[in-house]
This record gives sequence, structure tokens and C-alpha cells, in this order.
Amino acid sequence: MFAPQVDAGTSRQRSGPIPHRAHGCLRESQNSEYDHEDAHRRCCGYRAERFCGPRRQHPGNPGFESGSLAPWYQANDFGGPENWNVTNNEAHTGSFSATDVGNKQIREDFAPVFIGDILQASLWIKNPDDGGPRVNAIDFLYSDGSNTENVVFQPDNNWNFNDVTSLLVPGKFLTGFSLYGYIGGGEDRTFVDDWVLNVVPTPGSAGVLGFAGLIGLRRRR
Repeated sequence: MFAPQVDAGTSRQRSGPIPHRAHGCLRESQNSEYDHEDAHRRCCGYRAERFCGPRRQHPGNPGFESGSLAPWYQANDFGGPENWNVTNNEAHTGSFSATDVGNKQIREDFAPVFIGDILQASLWIKNPDDGGPRVNAIDFLYSDGSNTENVVFQPDNNWNFNDVTSLLVPGKFLTGFSLYGYIGGGEDRTFVDDWVLNVVPTPGSAGVLGFAGLIGLRRRR
């Protein structure tokens, strides 16, 4: 189907096929004058966001690369000599991670995300203590005021990937999550880095109403 379209930030119109998603980004037909745009702008810039919505939603400051905790904050404190803080002494990626010593909670709250739209929830944890067991508690907070807590074990004292997607409660809206520092003997230090909340694309404009309708039909089945 052909229709005149107006590029964001300009007043000019063009006729051509309506853009559609392919391989996670915006693609147009071979005769489009925009086929040779920079790939980053096509897949990650305003046009992909406008028509397809975000593919990946991170919590704020997921790798602590700002050099500070915010919007993360320490909530419950059940003891230990060092509160949650950002350090450049250890990192899974980048230059920074968050660390504490003791049974203390690091938490972030955010706008509700439907569990059915979450493809992956994950984080990287390091408990450098040579003792064991290396165990942390992770909490999920929901829009109805409920929360769930689960225990995750780290197999060694290196950085370990924790995919916690299966721990989410279906049908709810996630509004936050948190992690408690390791406690179990020894130094009781925890490092955390690279939190990820990976969500399905959401429609960004009327240009994808058909796609949105298909999503609605799929969910009502």
C-alpha cells in the first residue's frame, strides 16, 4: 500500500511503501530514497522508535556507568559494614559496578511493564568470597502492591550471568526489582552489573496500527 508520509522534523512528503519491521529494525523497499541511510540511524534512531517502538528497555543506569547509584537506591538494611555504592575496582563490562558488604537491598522502581511483554530479565552477579554457599535474594515488585522473592546461587567467585525471567509472575505488571547482597560467611561482598529488561517492540505511531491489532488479537485468543 502506498501513502504520502512526512519525515519527522521536516515538512516534505514522499510517496512510497509504508515502512515495516524486519530483523528487529526498520526496512523499506529497495526503491526508497532512504535505503542508504546510516544503519545505526535506521535501526536505533528516531525513525525506528517512531514506527516500531523500543526493542530493549533497560532499567535506568543498568551498568552504573554514570558513576553513581541513581536511580538505584539502598532500601532494606539487615546488617553489614558497607552500604551499596558504585566502584571502579570491579566491573563485568564498562568501568563500574555496584557493590556492598552485607545483607542490604539495592532497588530500582520504574513505570509498569506487562510481564507478557518481557523477553528477558537478567543481571550479572559476582560474590568474590571463597566461602559458600554464595547466595543472593532477588525481589520483583508489581503494580498491585505484591512482591515475590527468590534465591539465586552463584556457582563460583567469578562474574555469573543470572537469567531470572522464569521467576516473573505471569499476568502482572512489573514496577521494580531489587537484589540483596550476599551473606554467608567470609567477606560477604557482592558486585552487580549489567541489569537488562528486554521487552517486545511496542507500536510507536499510527503507522503500525495493523501490527498493534495483530498483537491484540493474539493476546485475546
